[in-house]
Amino acid sequence: MAKLSFEMLRVCSEFQLLTVRQRKAVEIFLATGDKAKAVSASYHCKTPETVRVMCYRVFNHPRVIAVLAVANGADPDKVVFLERVERLIRSKKTTVAQVQAIRLYGQMLGFIDGQKPEPEPEFESNPKSTSTSKSKASQAQPQPQSQPPQDLDNLYGL
Repeated sequence: MAKLSFEMLRVCSEFQLLTVRQRKAVEIFLATGDKAKAVSASYHCKTPETVRVMCYRVFNHPRVIAVLAVANGADPDKVVFLERVERLIRSKKTTVAQVQAIRLYGQMLGFIDGQKPEPEPEFESNPKSTSTSKSKASQAQPQPQSQPPQDLDNLYGL
């Protein structure tokens, strides 16, 4: 994909999701290549330290990352996903649940394992379908049930 012009960027859906100040910062950054100048003009920062902090906040926001990816001709979903993965890698507090969630998200987007996971089968809310499922269930073979142990003292070693 080639880089987009300002006119094309302004009409894309990712750009429309930005706030007015984020839009202004992105446009100035793309024109000048200077994040500090873009943030200073968009957010009226009083000190250089505020500019530095705001640069980090603005240009690490997932929506801004997506717009910059579109502007550079990249896939915004993939760029945002990779940024999230990098944040998890750098974080000392990353949990197993977060790793599993980002893996699932990557699979859903088709970035991991080369294919999207199969969707769960949906249940029909039609009342007629429940009667047919009951009749099918009654025709099914009964499952043998395991018998509880007769001697519970031996089971627990008492």
